[in-house]
Amino acid sequence: MITNLFLNIIAVSLSTSLIIMFLLILAPFLNKRYAIKWKYLMWVVVAVRLMIPFNMNIPFPQIVINVPTEITAPIDTNDESGVLVMLPTEPKPIEANNENAAKAPTQGEQKPIKLTLLDIIAYLWLTGCLLFLSVHIFSFLHYKGRIAKKGVIVKERYILQQACKLSRKLRIKTNIKILRCEEAESPMVIGFLKPMLVLPNCDYSEEELFFVLKHELIHIKRHDIYFKLLFVIANALHWFNPFIYIMQKEAVVDMELSCDEKVIQQTAFAVRKAYTETLLSTFNKQHKKGVFLTTQFHGGKEIMKKRFKNILTKSPKKNGLLLCICAIGITLISGMLIGCSARKNDLPEDSGTDILSDAQADNSGTDITNNTQDGNIENLPGQSLESGENSYKSILLGQSNFICTSLANESLHISEIGQAVTDDDSVTVSATKFAMIDIDGDGEDEVVLLLQINGISDYGFEILHYRNGEIYGYTLQYRAFMNLKTDGTFLFSGGAADYGIGKMTFSETGYSVRALAYSQSGYDENNELTIQYFVNDEPCSEDEFNDVISGQEQKADVEWYDLSENNVNAVLGNRQ
Repeated sequence: MITNLFLNIIAVSLSTSLIIMFLLILAPFLNKRYAIKWKYLMWVVVAVRLMIPFNMNIPFPQIVINVPTEITAPIDTNDESGVLVMLPTEPKPIEANNENAAKAPTQGEQKPIKLTLLDIIAYLWLTGCLLFLSVHIFSFLHYKGRIAKKGVIVKERYILQQACKLSRKLRIKTNIKILRCEEAESPMVIGFLKPMLVLPNCDYSEEELFFVLKHELIHIKRHDIYFKLLFVIANALHWFNPFIYIMQKEAVVDMELSCDEKVIQQTAFAVRKAYTETLLSTFNKQHKKGVFLTTQFHGGKEIMKKRFKNILTKSPKKNGLLLCICAIGITLISGMLIGCSARKNDLPEDSGTDILSDAQADNSGTDITNNTQDGNIENLPGQSLESGENSYKSILLGQSNFICTSLANESLHISEIGQAVTDDDSVTVSATKFAMIDIDGDGEDEVVLLLQINGISDYGFEILHYRNGEIYGYTLQYRAFMNLKTDGTFLFSGGAADYGIGKMTFSETGYSVRALAYSQSGYDENNELTIQYFVNDEPCSEDEFNDVISGQEQKADVEWYDLSENNVNAVLGNRQ
């Protein structure tokens, strides 16, 4: 889960970085023509986007047919086709009466945890997030505690009257405590649920007091302290991305610039000049950088010059609402484009619903199922190798992953294969044996993994098939793929009276199973059990059917090897 979240964060971080670069390039133009509050709002939108850990992909129209794992029931006997259907079902845990089930591990036992390099990186990312947040939260709480301890509640009547007058004018309904504190080098707001307006221990003129109080009260009115928290959280999630630090710095500057614009809105030039003098006086008293989760601002001389220039400018600025809406649209579209690009590159060629025609299929039997890969492919391993043999060897040795179609085409390590077949924590399913065999007769071998419970009870199979530089895994329960022979044929069973001989073929969209011979049970009009027999799609007698089954049993069984490094190297070593 952490790994998937990390991968999503990476994707979001990359897409949003493009937006940040775009806004930084346009910043001089935007600052000159539009009110700063609109660019500040754009940064807020970007920060919100950074906190949503997924890209919004454009859905592709598609038909998805899940890969079935078990033959469960025959079709209706009234159907003239005589086709035995393989219905997709969820893998079932081992029955309680299985004699080997008692040997399965109990729920109290823990499975060994194996971490990949990607898992380690993901946990390092999570650690960085927690450290980043911890530092900021600790600094905030420590600083707030010092303010509360050393601060003195303001009782001067002229200060309280001015604050009340401005609060009514700004329509602020929150009760605000005003403190004086030697710890504060400049006016600021601190606190979220109960904000405190903190003034340094210095004397302000009536004019200076007006500007100071109005500036900080505007911060409270706009809830800027919460937006600062938003920027911190976004930065924490993307602490590895330098563009996010730049974004956060620019957003805080624009927060102050937009607040300045609100203070001097519809005022004369003389008032603006007086406001800059108040800011300069405050700036000269600052000697150290304040805590981020406050409205205390210290941006250096260059930033102060920028604020003065913005305050004293005489040219009117345009409304940037439309521009802001466009920026929101671009932010959403960028995530879509990146998400769509990844999907397009990950999809195998000609994927989708591709029902095999009679011309494509082997005419020696009946097509009992047609399975396609899930068209919603994500997290492909992306590790193309030159040959299927080399790819198989790498997977069997645990050096690379395969695409597990039963888990929505996730990249799966061989040690995690139990996830593909059962969610029951009371049993441990693992790959214990393997076989190399050309299942479909195309001249290229496949790998068949025998899945067992505790290495004892047979559970099912994972078939690994090489296609277009990738290895795809198909999960089948045991009775859907029994008694595999060297010619690639096998027995399948849908119940006591429903079974047969199958042959598997692969395509760009998945695999198909052809019934070379099969029995089909049903009920007649008198509710009596009936069984029909077919060989190569032609009805036959029970004896003829049994002769075919007996012939199948006489064929050579595929050779199984214990899944070990020595056996993998011995079997595949000469295939490179």
